Amino acid sequence: MASLHDCITEILLLSLLITSSISSTSAVTVGSHVRFPECKGEIVCEDQGTTSAAAVEVPNRSDSEWQTQFKFYKINTDESPNTTNRYGIRSVPTVIIFKDGGACGYDNPYHAGFGAHTAALSGALFKSGESCGGCYQVRCDYRADPKWCLRGAAVTVTATNFCPSNNNGGWCNLPRHHFDMSMPAFFRIARRGNEGIVPVFYRRIFWDGTGCRRRGGVRFTMRGQGNFNMVILSNVGGSGAVKAVAVRGSRGKTWRQMTRNWGANWQSSGDLRGQRLSFRVTLLDRKMMTFLNVVPSSWWFGQTFSSRGQFH
Repeated sequence: MASLHDCITEILLLSLLITSSISSTSAVTVGSHVRFPECKGEIVCEDQGTTSAAAVEVPNRSDSEWQTQFKFYKINTDESPNTTNRYGIRSVPTVIIFKDGGACGYDNPYHAGFGAHTAALSGALFKSGESCGGCYQVRCDYRADPKWCLRGAAVTVTATNFCPSNNNGGWCNLPRHHFDMSMPAFFRIARRGNEGIVPVFYRRIFWDGTGCRRRGGVRFTMRGQGNFNMVILSNVGGSGAVKAVAVRGSRGKTWRQMTRNWGANWQSSGDLRGQRLSFRVTLLDRKMMTFLNVVPSSWWFGQTFSSRGQFH
């Protein structure tokens, strides 16, 4: 199934507390992700065990209104020890705010090169981030719903987020295959006035000349800190979904295999600062490209570098 969301700005609050290619039938749904307004009002945040406080202006809203603009998650770091490394947590409790990034980690899917045709996938399709950046062709099942489906219409969407279980009536629960689509993508296959559920057919796109076309080269955004190196790949063409990444510093001769940290973020250990970095990227369809010296030795965490190479 498939649904619609108007994903302009999402804000996610994560509270960390310590305690002792065969076409398949699916559907699309509509969720409401609201643009965050300018702040008015006041919230006071006080450090635990101190009397210092910081105030920021925020709007006066009821609890029910806030729930449409924030998603709250609480994680037990004893049960998820990698979380502290992933986000650089040094003390608990900690509150982290994520704006736009979503479960794949793209700060802004549009600026990451994926355009406006994006979708959040249910767990059966998301596969713990393996599908991030992957391309799908989605077509509304006109025979099943001629009232709202556009006859013969199809759209190619990129997976940029995760649709959690029990969201929008449970359409994203396992084992359902579900796409929570952006508004521009949804209205390419369905009539306006039915911002809800429509039945669809879909298929994964492994480059066939009509699929994941990107402008410019593959992009590498450096994240992490110190000896903890993390890179997020974006604007990836071809099948779009990355299966494996290896990195090599200019001071070394061997490729160091990276592991998926979360979403589209890949990590490795060892200090790579002050070195030119090359990457070897393999997609799910086993196509591989090497990007030599794509990151200069002057790089620093938070910077993004665009290559001249692209998957076709």
